[in-house]
Amino acid sequence: MWIIRVILKLLRPILRIFGPVIGIVFALTVFMTSLFGNYIVTLFLPMVTIFHRHREWRSIMDRAISFWMVIPLVR
Repeated sequence: MWIIRVILKLLRPILRIFGPVIGIVFALTVFMTSLFGNYIVTLFLPMVTIFHRHREWRSIMDRAISFWMVIPLVR
């Protein structure tokens, strides 16, 4: 237990320096992937309105949204 405290004490200055950078990178990643998700939804919208393929559209949207939710976890 004391080893963890020593390691955290040594890492505290590094985390203080890189903390804002990590936050900015995370915010940009979420913003860019949300634009990607909006683009995908708009791109496949004619499947519902013109071709009446709601089940296929829903399947594609579910996959796209799950992909969008996993991206911030990977980076």
